Amino acid sequence: MNYHTHILNSENHSHILGRQDAVTGDTIKANDEVVFCSACQSVFLKDSWEYMNEEYCGQRETLGFVPAQEKEIKAGKKDKLLLEVSADMKTYRLSIIVIYFTLIICIPSIFGFLYIFIEPQSSFTDKVFFSISALILSFLLIIASRNAVKNAKKNYYIGTTPLQVYQDKIISFNKVYQWKNVETIIHTSYSIFSKIPDKLEIKLVDETIKINLSSKYPYNTEFLIKIMKLAITKKITFYASTSKELQFLLEEKQKHNRKNIVLINNTLSLN
Repeated sequence: MNYHTHILNSENHSHILGRQDAVTGDTIKANDEVVFCSACQSVFLKDSWEYMNEEYCGQRETLGFVPAQEKEIKAGKKDKLLLEVSADMKTYRLSIIVIYFTLIICIPSIFGFLYIFIEPQSSFTDKVFFSISALILSFLLIIASRNAVKNAKKNYYIGTTPLQVYQDKIISFNKVYQWKNVETIIHTSYSIFSKIPDKLEIKLVDETIKINLSSKYPYNTEFLIKIMKLAITKKITFYASTSKELQFLLEEKQKHNRKNIVLINNTLSLN
């Protein structure tokens, strides 16, 4: 076992108890054996960590200690939420249930129709043809379901780093960063077929916030538009991975007349 686990108790870990497993949504209880992602400090039951092949946030490192309790930061009533990045586990799980339920219904139905339409007097060639067709359709359904699961992860930001941006501050893992200290924002997009997560870097005067994003173009168009509207005077750089993504960003830049946005596609820079 190449990762750290911890047995929680109510005396020392009350600030952890009651949180939800980032995969299953199960409530964390006393005596549970858990794992903490070292990148985002999300908590997982041991079985969930193994289910994910011991990887989260694009890495495998885990914390060798239970994170200490931090003072909860709440936005004031006058603060306006400009952008939020967080995983929608509830909708994601519902989507997965629908996908696999459809798969379970469709495949037996295919073979059921096959049994009905193949008559006893059918030739051997016809039986082979219909059987192969049923197998091909079943295989295509499995592939489609697998792709649907991947798309659901992108659409509902599974595996992302939580981030909230308000008019005057940025909050990530209950840590507050002042918006006035932001110098530049960089979004790096990878190919839709790549397993490498997209990256969002918010560079401040004295440090850089690095955010993992699961959504990729064309699934993250709404997110990219929000980033464009995020700052009027801050420099924003987009590294596009495809010509379609670059064209989309260029059109949005021109629509909003944003000269502070830089678009880059490999060695090509459009200002």
